[in-house]
Amino acid sequence: MKLRRRYIFGIICNFFVLLYLFLNFVIRVFDNSIISLRLCLFSLLVSCVCSFFCYSKKNYLCFLYILLFIVSWFIELIFKPEWQYSFDYFVYSVSYMLVAMFLVQWSQQVFALRVLFIFVMVSILVKLLLFDTPIREFMLDESSYNFISVLALLYFGLYCLTLIKNNKPLSLKDGFLFLVVCCLAYGRGGIISALCFLGLLLVYKFYNARIGANKKVLIGFLVLLSIIFFHSLLLDRLSDYEIFGKFKKMGMESNGRADIWLKFINNSFSSFKDFILGANPAKIFTEGNLHNSYLQMYANFGFVFFISNVFITILILIYYSRKRSRNIWLLILFVTFIVRALLDRVCFRGHCEILYFYFIFNFFIDISTKNKVVDCKLYKSL
Repeated sequence: MKLRRRYIFGIICNFFVLLYLFLNFVIRVFDNSIISLRLCLFSLLVSCVCSFFCYSKKNYLCFLYILLFIVSWFIELIFKPEWQYSFDYFVYSVSYMLVAMFLVQWSQQVFALRVLFIFVMVSILVKLLLFDTPIREFMLDESSYNFISVLALLYFGLYCLTLIKNNKPLSLKDGFLFLVVCCLAYGRGGIISALCFLGLLLVYKFYNARIGANKKVLIGFLVLLSIIFFHSLLLDRLSDYEIFGKFKKMGMESNGRADIWLKFINNSFSSFKDFILGANPAKIFTEGNLHNSYLQMYANFGFVFFISNVFITILILIYYSRKRSRNIWLLILFVTFIVRALLDRVCFRGHCEILYFYFIFNFFIDISTKNKVVDCKLYKSL
């Protein structure tokens, strides 16, 4: 009876999580009316409530992480009133954690996430190409056009994670579609992360291809030589297009990213208080956006939470580097996410928190329970 009740709550939660993910995209790109916003929030609320009844096993590492987040937020609230991670964002972050824990422990149907992924990608392409929407007016919440590729990464990532959980390989076609969207979204961070995904996936598929070792070495050597000799010519040709022109003109220094990071770090070492709590980013950049998710953690939640996440990230990279197909897929996707996270604020007041928490909680549950998930077909055997 207890198993059946958990299954029923799981079905309800799964429906509202998918509804939330759908509406989360709609309100940012197509319709941000009060009705859509309230329905989106309602879906998130129901998902969070139902998720408590769905966990096959509550993992102490997951809840310890959530507790660390809550304590860090309270400390910042008390001792750093000049810069606070607002209560609204705090509630959102905790909600995203609960949703991520549900997604990790409850198996998803590939078809549903594939439909959602294709809908998001096609919608972005239609709005950019057919409706000829100005890139800086694309996001209805008035956030930067850089967040177009962040939204794309969220849905692409969740779809890929569903493939991995269902023991299906990642697809080059899906990766190429993701790259096209990121290129049209103009932001360099998105383009680099999409190229990173495709590059790593190609290397892995080539490594596992049924080709002799000597031929692999020869082909790899020829490809490397081609890159060395023709990269300048390729960059010159690509720079003729507006999408890629920013790479040649500004490299990765546009908006003073490196200067922003260095100044924030220097400010954080200027006093003991700033070192523990993180410097006020609003003194560096008007909107307080440090264009780096990990430094954003430092600014919002202090050194302890920041260094804990850095340590967890390193552990995940090491753990998924073990030679096993499922782990390699996860490693490719996680590295893609990290590349994007290091170039922009994709979580903690970004649009990609669910994906970030998914990686963390999946790692925690994986090392403690070998990632046993609830099967959607389980109810048929009851």
